[in-house]
Amino acid sequence: MRCRTGLFVVALCALLLGQTTTAGAASQSSTTTVRGFTTTLSIATTNTVAGRSIAASITIVNSTRRSLSYPSCTVDASLTIGLTSATAPYDAISGAVGCRTVIAPGTNTLTEEIPTTYLACGASQLGRVALACLPDSKGTPLPVGRYVTDISWYGVPSEIPHPRPLTVVLTAFGSHA
Repeated sequence: MRCRTGLFVVALCALLLGQTTTAGAASQSSTTTVRGFTTTLSIATTNTVAGRSIAASITIVNSTRRSLSYPSCTVDASLTIGLTSATAPYDAISGAVGCRTVIAPGTNTLTEEIPTTYLACGASQLGRVALACLPDSKGTPLPVGRYVTDISWYGVPSEIPHPRPLTVVLTAFGSHA
């Protein structure tokens, strides 16, 4: 009975703090709720081969009666999601910001593919060693290891809560995740 009580207390605290994380064998999500907005980050898998992208979505439920907008010129208004670790930090590539994205009252779902490759090659960035560009233009895979998701929130209104990062393990081709 003590174990059940402990789990109940943990679940109640997570609910009261507005942060929950769920994980399954193949997918994972993290949800945060603050002042009329609920943001959920969902990823299709927590283990994949380095070099393969991961399907992801950010769902923002706007329970207020007002719309929020932020600068974005992507086709589907998605936020940029990457993977970061101590040895391979994520440097978001930001594009033009002359357009506006609107988070209307109700459910707003933004889809994204998380790359498991370096975003740039051929030039040194911020004092780092330059990566060789691969001939197939698919990008150089990130090193094998444990990463966390990193969302670029550039320009997004501060009212939108940020879900906790999710853990992803990248494996080498041919290994079993």
